[in-house]
Amino acid sequence: MFSVWVGLAAGLLANIEGFFVGLARVVQYQSLVILLGCLSIWLFYRFYRGSVEASPLWGAVALAAGLPCRWDMIPIAPVAIYWSFEAHVVRGRPSQAIVAG
Repeated sequence: MFSVWVGLAAGLLANIEGFFVGLARVVQYQSLVILLGCLSIWLFYRFYRGSVEASPLWGAVALAAGLPCRWDMIPIAPVAIYWSFEAHVVRGRPSQAIVAG
């Protein structure tokens, strides 16, 4: 969503931040939920912004894979629904195929 340097700085900060380091050893699937949640939001955002190769199906797959892990994925669903609705109905953009071509 931002520049490469912002992504690199965020990744480096997340690498040393205590929340990620502490939850890496927990039996629950927090790290997996965070990964799949961020992936789902990123994929739906790309579809919302009109990326040619973006498909809402992959965002839905990431969201559905994270839901059985923990209930923390539920607040991501309204964001995904809004961006999909906005892209489909308001802008009239049809969904793309899974693999183009």
